[in-house]
Parts: sequence; structure tokens; C-alpha cells
Amino acid sequence: MVRQHRKKNSMLPDDVLMRQNPQESFDLAMKTTITLLQPVFNQLEAKESELAKEKEHSANFEQEANLYHGKCEAAEARIAGIEKNLDAALHREKRVERQLLTKEAELAAMRGDAEPVAWTDEQELRDLAKHGCAYLFKADPVSPHADPHRVIKLFTNAQPVQMVRAEHAEWSQATFGNVGPVGPLKHLSKEAIEAAEAPDDLSEWADIQFLFWDAQRRAGITDAQIEQAMIEKLAVNKARIWPEPKDGEPRMHVKSADGEGD
Repeated sequence: MVRQHRKKNSMLPDDVLMRQNPQESFDLAMKTTITLLQPVFNQLEAKESELAKEKEHSANFEQEANLYHGKCEAAEARIAGIEKNLDAALHREKRVERQLLTKEAELAAMRGDAEPVAWTDEQELRDLAKHGCAYLFKADPVSPHADPHRVIKLFTNAQPVQMVRAEHAEWSQATFGNVGPVGPLKHLSKEAIEAAEAPDDLSEWADIQFLFWDAQRRAGITDAQIEQAMIEKLAVNKARIWPEPKDGEPRMHVKSADGEGD
């Protein structure tokens, strides 16, 4: 009878199904079921162990990630500090450069009709700004090995106009900052047109002179360099052919057919 009611796919042995005592049958069935399910329990425990290890690994990874993130933040802070120090150093360098340019303008202003008492150059002036001392060289005569483009002649007294030049350089630097020579040169072209319209207006001539000085200083060109360029350019102009003069009109030199002398 029991065999006839046994389910087709039952996992229970026949002796369990044939027992007459229900309690004994139930107990035996439970033991048998537990025995059969033990591998499943073992697999679940193994999975739980693996999950616990993965969780621990994840916690360790998160801790390492946080540590790495902290190191990155510290590195970024150090980089920001370095950039800040670099900006401050560049600011100091620009300030020293502005002071040097002003001093060069003052030294270049010591010209006029007086004879120079000595000469120096830009490198010595930089050493003066950096170390507080620099070399001066004998001016009579200037060494033949000296580069005339670098010679800065020194005088004992400044002429009034040159004092104005130094004062203008200081004012321009404080007002317009550390810009290049292009702006003053463009402004100079406008002032030249205004002076051409009113050649008796001395204020226009003053503006032209101020802008020329400012552009020269901002370009880092010394008076000695300009003087040498003027000497060379005068020789070129003398060798050129010029048309008849015409009042109120610019006169351009005559160019050859092959374009030489442009």
C-alpha cells in the first residue's frame, strides 16, 4: 500500500515509507533530509565564507583608496603651495625688473653735455639689484673690447630733462604696469598725427617724447643701442637717393628697380 502511494521522485528510502509509527517515520525522515541537505548547507557556509572574505577585501580596498585619496589631496596641496611660491617669486622678479628698468632709465638719463665718469652694463646692474654691489669700468677711454650695445655711461649729475625722464618712467610703470612696448608705440603714432596738425603745440611734442622713452624702456633698449643704430642708419640714409623736398608731405627715398634699398 505504501509503495503504491509513494511519489515518483521521492528521495526517501522505502523503509521510511513503510514504518507504522508516524513519529518514528517523521524523525527518520528529518534525519534523512538533513543528511541529504548537508552538502547544500556546506556549500552555503562556503559561500558565506567567500562573501565575508570579499567584504573584508572590499573594506581593505576602500581603506587603501581613502589613503590614496588622502595622499593625492596632500600632493595637490603641496603643488598649490609650490605654485603660490612660484607666483610670489615671479612677482618679486618682475618688481626687481621694474626697479632695474627704472634705475637703467635714471642711469641712462645721466647724459647731456657732461663727460661720463665711468660705465657699466645691464648684467652689472642686475648684480647690483641682487647682491648690492657691481663693477664700474673706466670711461676714458671705454675698453675697445666692450660691446657698444651694452655700455651704459655714468655721469655725476643728471640734467633736468633726464630727471623728468626718470620720474616719468617711475610713474608709467606704477600706472600701466609691466606691459610691452607695442601699446606706447601705437599711441605714439596717434600723437605724431596730432603734432602734425598742431606743430606749435609743445604738449604734443612732450607726449611724443614721453611715449618714445616709455616704449624704449619697455623694450629694454638702452640709449647706447639707439645711438649706435642711429649712427648706422644715418650712413644708410646718406647713401640713398631722395626726391626734391615738399613741405607738408613725407619724402621717401628712391627705390631701385630691383627693390634694393627698401
